[in-house]
Amino acid sequence: MMMADLPSYQEAVSRIDWLPIVAPYIPLRDYARLCRVSRRFREQFAARLWNDPLRAVRSLGLHPESDLDWYYHFIYKHVKLVRRETLALVRSLDFRGFAKGVGFFDDHPERNLPESCRLFPGLFPNLRCILLDGHPECDPGFLTKPRDAKALDGLERHSPLLLSLANGNQQLPLSFFESRYATQVVYLDVSYLPGSLKSSLLQGSFNPRCLPNLKILKARGREMDDATATILFSTVKHRLWSLDLSENPLTDAIASHMLSESFCGTSLQRDAHFEIEGKLGVPVRAGSSSHGPFVFIHESRYSAGHCHPDRYLVDAPAYFQHAETLPEDLSGLRSDGAGRARPDTVEDVKMILSGGAGQLSPDIEDVIHGEICRGHGGITHLRLNGTAMTAAGAELLLRNSLGHLEHFECDSMELSGIDLPIHWSYQYRKVYGLLGAAHLLRPVVSSNLRGLRIHHSLVTLSPTLELDWRITRTDMWLAETHLQKAAALMYPEAFVPDMNPRLRSLTLTRLPRFSSGPVIERIVDFLKLAAAQEAAIKEARVSSSRRSPHLLDGLRHIRLEFEPSPFEDADQTLDQDGASKLLKSTDEEFSFFADETWDLSSTSQAPQVPRKASNAASSVLGDTSSDETPRNHPYTRTGSEYVEHVGRWNNEEFSVPVWVGNGASGPHEAVNIYMRNVCDPSLRRDVIPATPCHVRAGAPAGTYLFSAAWHAGLQLSDGRLPTDADLKGMRDVVEAIKEHRARTRLSHERRSAPDYKGQESEPHWAGRLEVVLQDSAAHRHSSKYWR
Repeated sequence: MMMADLPSYQEAVSRIDWLPIVAPYIPLRDYARLCRVSRRFREQFAARLWNDPLRAVRSLGLHPESDLDWYYHFIYKHVKLVRRETLALVRSLDFRGFAKGVGFFDDHPERNLPESCRLFPGLFPNLRCILLDGHPECDPGFLTKPRDAKALDGLERHSPLLLSLANGNQQLPLSFFESRYATQVVYLDVSYLPGSLKSSLLQGSFNPRCLPNLKILKARGREMDDATATILFSTVKHRLWSLDLSENPLTDAIASHMLSESFCGTSLQRDAHFEIEGKLGVPVRAGSSSHGPFVFIHESRYSAGHCHPDRYLVDAPAYFQHAETLPEDLSGLRSDGAGRARPDTVEDVKMILSGGAGQLSPDIEDVIHGEICRGHGGITHLRLNGTAMTAAGAELLLRNSLGHLEHFECDSMELSGIDLPIHWSYQYRKVYGLLGAAHLLRPVVSSNLRGLRIHHSLVTLSPTLELDWRITRTDMWLAETHLQKAAALMYPEAFVPDMNPRLRSLTLTRLPRFSSGPVIERIVDFLKLAAAQEAAIKEARVSSSRRSPHLLDGLRHIRLEFEPSPFEDADQTLDQDGASKLLKSTDEEFSFFADETWDLSSTSQAPQVPRKASNAASSVLGDTSSDETPRNHPYTRTGSEYVEHVGRWNNEEFSVPVWVGNGASGPHEAVNIYMRNVCDPSLRRDVIPATPCHVRAGAPAGTYLFSAAWHAGLQLSDGRLPTDADLKGMRDVVEAIKEHRARTRLSHERRSAPDYKGQESEPHWAGRLEVVLQDSAAHRHSSKYWR
């Protein structure tokens, strides 16, 4: 707790005032009359009424068609009649949804939004938040060019803390970053603005002198390449704790620069939680640029099965013998796991910095010393949606973040190195997914992770097969039959809720609308496991005493984002009635439970940069002869199950034994495939430590493997195409989830009835479930779709 949070002595001994308690429950329309009651009432309700005037006037009933007339009267006439101390109560000007689609232009040269922005510094000295999103006519540069030159005097202390300027048509001038009006900016959104950030970075616009307090930067859709991103990391260093670079053509090349420049170098990964979570071990000083340091996960008797009885307990607080020994920078301390991740969305930050319409704004000292404005030693919130980041790049970031990531998003990652059967495709196909990475989300690696947005294959083990710019039902069938079968064989470990009880929110992206079975089964099983976790935590709370440690909340929010309704193959006649009814249904028809949200809004997907799949030794899955024994090198020259690998790491040479097996077929088919692939010299590369996923597939724990040879097990030399019966037999995944939820809800209600006699029932997860359906027509008409 910061000193600013502690009450004064006078506050501690004074009687509680009833007025602030009842004020939030009084309708906003009564605030103006209440201000006339007394000075005490005016101090309470005037601050609430003027806090966010644009949102307040909308709540009072202003019709959108009257926005322009009201605004021009307010900004050019009404404010001249208002006392200075009243204008000082304005904390936020939120233009989102205000005069949207109309534009703030007028025939008079001084009656438009850009020109009115020049009045803000002089009119509203305590303005903290300015949101101009979606008004392309606005020129943010006018904010730094006030009509009154004296308006900027003394603004270093009271300049805005939040500037959201996304989706405009005006390029942000370099003078904007250098202005005193941007000195205190903590949150800056410059997404989808014209012009490149490279010139701003090269000329030092993001250096500490210009934006010394910047902590949250959102730069989506700025055509930022790897070179520009590298300059950004080198410039901001550890100043930012939240960074959003979505919808930019970034590749895996930025991962190592980001880790070295903008992440905290102090590890949060401790051995103190070994019995519950396992621990990390480094037997030798070795590594590679594509993997990072070679680190093993050493399991306890409980951690491998995620079944320790204390796994739901929050961490014990860190104690210091003397107050003066408390470090100013708490970035090296692991969070206890309770509560949500630090908020960094524009709505949340706005509420923390200035409150909202009808609310009191927090004290400026509390804001400045709060967690939003504080540094946290580097990036903890990272969004890379719609980039060209591959699965390998995302794994590199997770593996080497030293546990500091609290929120991570990367919605679509290409799974490179997979050659598909020629007869599957008449055009280039791409495969997306994240396989064998579930262990990276465990607390032993991602110690502070609370929010995650990732490809659904993390849970379903079913990659996404895409034919250039479209996905057909055939693609969905092929992906979850042949590809899913291969993935489940080579990378059998899927993510389950108890792998990380500290994770509170999970979003699974690019889910197929139709399934032949495996995807539905995996999603339904995941909901059952979430329900089991919820029941276990609830039982532990009931059975624990008042003095027992606090418990984690577990997974409370699941969001399922589905691909558009698939294009149908020209030679297939399929029944779309079910899907059509789903897509045409209203929110009320979808929200069959009060705790769930069914959103028909479109989610954007940026095209991925194609990568040529590597050649690999073929391995036929399903009908592989288990008695076939490799007779090639390395098995013909040595009787050992290991070959020596020599490499360099940190300019030092190292040598590690890599496990290749004994060359004889065994009970683990994944290992048999690996041993055959090792015979190919081109696949004896990319050495990595064996992960828990490899161990589950049959590899020995604590050994090194040739990753290329193991990953080549995903290659398919054959795979039949679906028949009409196969395609017509696919079920709508959304309908299947609805049926499961309805069944478990009914079972839950019966179990709660007074006459319940202990019948068997399916567990019902009571968290917040969201389902987002992406309309295919809206997807095709999106400008991002045609990039």
